[in-house]
Amino acid sequence: MNMRDDQLAMREARPPIHARPKTAAHDREITAALRTVHALRELAPAVMVRLAAGAMRLEVARGERLFDASAHCPGPYILASGRLALSVGNPDTGHKVIRLAETGDVIGLSAALLGIVTFASAEALVDSTVILLPREALVERARRDAPLAFALASLAARQARNLALDLEAVSLQSGRQRIVQYLLASATTGPAASPAVLLPAKKSIIASRLSVTPEYFSRTLHELISAGAINVNGRQIVIRDAARLRGNTRPD
Repeated sequence: MNMRDDQLAMREARPPIHARPKTAAHDREITAALRTVHALRELAPAVMVRLAAGAMRLEVARGERLFDASAHCPGPYILASGRLALSVGNPDTGHKVIRLAETGDVIGLSAALLGIVTFASAEALVDSTVILLPREALVERARRDAPLAFALASLAARQARNLALDLEAVSLQSGRQRIVQYLLASATTGPAASPAVLLPAKKSIIASRLSVTPEYFSRTLHELISAGAINVNGRQIVIRDAARLRGNTRPD
């Protein structure tokens, strides 16, 4: 199944996004979600409380779109739990995944701050919870609170830098190099001498994120297995020999 088929399948029988009613418990959950964002952690408690008071908690079911490309962005979203795929393209030309958002990531920030439409769509890969910070209230608070304004600027700058790094990788690295670098960067310490990577989505989605075809991704994994660099068990990849894996970065 290719990326387009995956996405079409995910959209079947999607329940609507809904907001939960505000309660004291939900306010605490929202504040906790705000603190998962690295750039916001150092804000004064009073600022966090004010942000939480104006925020909305949304539930996004697996396969549901949080927003579409060219849609009005009511404010930045913080991913409190779950996983989202941001992609560009259309059903006719296919889709390219440009980002896999995890807990603590901020989505739609540039569009919200600039007051423009989004250039990508965001779809839940699993049932997810997001926090919406309404744009008008957020911008007004940022005008009066320098630390908050700096935090938002830092977030926007980091996202711009990550896009530049992605562009550099696609322009200057081979597909094999991108795959190897992704595995090394994603590795977490597992059993002794065996760092493991748990792919956060289907292999076809990871392939799209790395700008390679699913077939190329699978073929490269098999070649790395044959080289004794990795083992693959479904979505879990165990790095058997990191040095050997690093050595498998020849150009295509």
